[in-house]
Order: sequence, then structure tokens, then C-alpha cells
Amino acid sequence: MTIGASLMAAGLIGWTFAPTLLLTIIAYVAMGVGMTFLSGAEDAFFYETVRASGRGDDYPRLLGCVSATFPGALALGSVASGFLAAINLILPFVLSGLLLLAALGIVLTFTEPPSAQRSHEQARPSLRAVLQQSLAVMRARPTLRFSMVYLAVVPLASFMIESVFVQPQALALGVPLAGIGVIVMAVQFTAMAGSAWSARLTARLGEGRTLYTAPIVICSSLLLLAALQVMPALLLIGVMGFVTAVVRPILVSRMQDALSDDSRATMLSMQSLTFTVVTALSQPTLGAVADNFGLPAAYIALVGVLSVVMMVVFWKGRRHVRQAGETMCASRLEALEVIVE
Repeated sequence: MTIGASLMAAGLIGWTFAPTLLLTIIAYVAMGVGMTFLSGAEDAFFYETVRASGRGDDYPRLLGCVSATFPGALALGSVASGFLAAINLILPFVLSGLLLLAALGIVLTFTEPPSAQRSHEQARPSLRAVLQQSLAVMRARPTLRFSMVYLAVVPLASFMIESVFVQPQALALGVPLAGIGVIVMAVQFTAMAGSAWSARLTARLGEGRTLYTAPIVICSSLLLLAALQVMPALLLIGVMGFVTAVVRPILVSRMQDALSDDSRATMLSMQSLTFTVVTALSQPTLGAVADNFGLPAAYIALVGVLSVVMMVVFWKGRRHVRQAGETMCASRLEALEVIVE
């Protein structure tokens, strides 16, 4: 986390003042590598800290609260950056670099939670050994594999709409440029609400039902957005962001519970890498479809791919989804028994 925050801060500040294309590319590389160091490590650190403090059972709710801070901060940062850029275009980037330096200072105050596994190790395993162990864990634990594939595929729709298609879609519906920032901010606030309410909704619906319902809602929203192409249909982008934010804490929590301390950060990074690869393949493909056949065609193509992949995933992993629902029901029964006693 220290290396990641350092590289992110140096890369952003260097990118802001880079006088040549070569230095700009180097700054981009530094930010990308820094994000790689942070990915997985921060999730593992938070999980192990919560568990060490004796609040492991409360992790899904706490994860939802933590996940809600990112879209909330992004929404506020988007508005603040607009005002700063109106004063001087360089100000948002300088302030972002200073905030990353402040984050580095915070990271330096952290103490890694104690771990029985780490204390009994004579030497750290090599990276190759860790990767081999991680792949073996995935083969041996279908529940973990199901969670990783789900997180790599289902959030793709919301990410693509929010990061690639929201601007051309809004402009096509007559939204002025200034209004696009408002739409992005509104979508981030809905994602924040989804993360914050994830534990509450899961307790009411059950994990299994929530996981089954989310892809249906997302695909239905995409189809409606493709068919309607009117201004109110932009609300469906917020619906997709909300549902995506609801399911993430469920799956991340299940992954955390299934992993050991020595492989947790690596496996979480592999999940992030899987999503990045899927996104990297999807962006130019769907962009080409949108260029040649229009935005609705790109949405329909995305629905088709998501539907096929998720049907296969649910068919192969239906037992694990059902177990999640049964676990939730068992927890409710235990809670009722305690109340009765």
C-alpha cells in the first residue's frame, strides 16, 4: 500500500507537469503500477483489520459503508474539479496529487494486523509459489471461482455505461455538456446508496435471491435504455449502478472468508486483473458496434453476452448460490431462536 500510494502520487504530479510525451507515458506507467500495488492489498488489509478487532461478523456491513465512500467522494470531486478547473485547469490535478500524498502519510501510520499464518512461516514464499497456490485454491474451491467470475462479468455493464457510453448517450438525447457532470454525479450517489444499503437488502432478500436478481435487473435496464432512447431512460443508468453496488460486498465478503492470509491480497488482485482484462476486450468491441450500428445495438450486444455468460455461470455454480441463500436463512433462524430464548 505504501508503494502503491507513492507511485500514484508521483505519477499524477509528474503527469501534471510532464513537458514531453515520453515523461507523460512514464507518469501513466507509474500510476498504473501504483494502482496494481493498491489493488487487493487494501481490501485484504481492511478485512484482516476488522477480523483482528473482533468484528469479523460485521464485515459485510462495514464493507458496504467503505464501498459507499468511493462513489460519494467521486461525485463530490467531480463537482469540485469543475469549479477548480474554471479558475485554472491545472488546479484539480495538483490538488489530487496533494491528496494522494496525504493518503501516503496515512498509510505510513498503519500497522499490519498480526496473523498466525505469517508468524509461523520461516520464509516468504516466492511469487511463483503464491500464484501456483492461488490457482490451486481456485480449482479446489468452486465457490471462490464463482465469485471471481461473477465480479468480473456482472459489473461490466454498469462500468461500460458509466465510463464509455454515458457521454455520447446523454448528448444523443439532447443533454448539454454541463448536464453530463450532473448525470455522472447522480449515478455515483446511487452507487453510494447501493453500497450503504447492501447489508440491509441482503438481509431482507437473502444472498442467493440477490445474486440471481441482479443480472436480470441490469440486463432489463440495458434493454429498456436501448428501446426507449428518451431522457427519463437515463435513470436506468443509476439503477444499474445501484444494483452493481449492492452485490459487490456480498461476493467480496465470500471471497475474503474463503482465502487464507498468505494468498488473500494476491487472489483479490487476480480478481481485479480478471475484470480489467474483460473490460479491455469489451471496450473496443462494443465501441466498434456503437460506431457502426448505434448505441442501442451496443447495449443489446452487451445484454446478449452477459445473458449467455451468466446462464453458464449460474448453471455451473447454482449449488453455491443456493448455499448462500441457505446460509442466510440459517442465520435468520439462529437470530430468531436467540430472541425467543
